[in-house]
Amino acid sequence: MSQRQAQDFSMKEYDVIVNERKIYRAMVKAKERIKGSEIAYYALLRDYSNEVIRTNPGSIVRVSTDYVEGTGHKFKRIYICLEGCKKGFSVDCRPFIGLDGTFLKKILEDTELKMAMWRCAMATTSQEFTIVIDRITLINPHAWEHACVALSYQNRKPEEHSHNWLSMGAYNSKYQFVIHPVLSQEYWQHIDLPPILPPIYKKQIGRPKLKRDKKNDRPKESTPNLHRAPKKYGPIICKYCLKTRHNSRSCSKKNETMAGSAGEQTSSQHPSTGGATVDDKEETTRLEEMF
Repeated sequence: MSQRQAQDFSMKEYDVIVNERKIYRAMVKAKERIKGSEIAYYALLRDYSNEVIRTNPGSIVRVSTDYVEGTGHKFKRIYICLEGCKKGFSVDCRPFIGLDGTFLKKILEDTELKMAMWRCAMATTSQEFTIVIDRITLINPHAWEHACVALSYQNRKPEEHSHNWLSMGAYNSKYQFVIHPVLSQEYWQHIDLPPILPPIYKKQIGRPKLKRDKKNDRPKESTPNLHRAPKKYGPIICKYCLKTRHNSRSCSKKNETMAGSAGEQTSSQHPSTGGATVDDKEETTRLEEMF
């Protein structure tokens, strides 16, 4: 519930007007009662670390703090590595390339294979994945084909010649270690050390931004908004001459045609009769009749 909603609720239900500052302080106290205080939670980190080590012997827990004079120890970071995860990761797992002596200059270069496998993992399209797979086969192109043909010729199963790292027994041995749960907070052993305070709050420079991010409101190309005009338009086509880059109002051909038809209409209304117009001939006839 926001402050405005709480203010409206107090107005409707209790007919009481409460200012925003009082609403804010009341909501802060209510959240502390419901969820608890951050200071109290950070103060329990040392007890929690000791409980993790007690329930899972052999685990590693490191809590790093920054000491501030006059305040105390401020939280910086925490590292937790459970004993079950450590043993499961180290048992029946092939050593990492780069951490062991697998950089051997033989037919199959481990460094080159590692980079090729990373390219496969980072491929985003099927075409790119196919290209990278072809590069992997070029590292030792005949090894896989020769092994498959040889096993098929001898009627043997590939599982018999695969490494133990790929077997189901190795998979089960990795997950045989148990991670014990932590007891409830009321059973934790208290550690007599200075409590840890929340981390240092770093306020951003300048005033907070109030403008919303409009780029998230724009429709995507895959699902366009039918009620919004697109940014890109097609070419402008003239309806008169059917050519592009102009419309019918600025069409030169249409303007020339309209000018020619206007001239013909004017000449038809005033036809020429030997250099004299119709009005001049009528006036001459009236003068002859009078005299």
